[in-house]
Amino acid sequence: MKKMVLLLIAIVMALPILASCQNIPVATDDGHTPPILDPALELKIREDFLQFLVDTYWTNGNELNLEQVWVLGYYGNFSGCEMVHLRTPYLIPDMDILCMIIAAAGYHIIFPGFADYHAVSLYKDSKFYTLGEAYGLGLITKADIYNIGKQLDSSFTERYPKPLR
Repeated sequence: MKKMVLLLIAIVMALPILASCQNIPVATDDGHTPPILDPALELKIREDFLQFLVDTYWTNGNELNLEQVWVLGYYGNFSGCEMVHLRTPYLIPDMDILCMIIAAAGYHIIFPGFADYHAVSLYKDSKFYTLGEAYGLGLITKADIYNIGKQLDSSFTERYPKPLR
């Protein structure tokens, strides 16, 4: 009996550890379950973001490595583009802004506590785009931007109760 109780306690104690090893979505207060980013795609995005940073900001790639690039948030696929929030430990020009407002397709989306548009990006074919760039290139639609705004900006639907035409 004592062994059975110890085994049961061990199983109960191990459940949170085992659950944390899986990428299980948790519903938010509004009932929205965030999408899960495929691990292989996450690695590819991190590799491409590292290359983007090296090409754009660094002349010596030894200053930054893949272990220093993280996907902090994945917000889903919009018209074939993955919306991701990326982060590095280094201060990159124009990054680490505490509150950012993005204007695209007539909307203003507020990203409280997020880094700039290079870190909150749409990713497609190994390239990173701002919302405005992706919309301007026809990669995403006005409806996509509305849905992104609803998902990321807590006051978005107060300002835009209906999609703009």
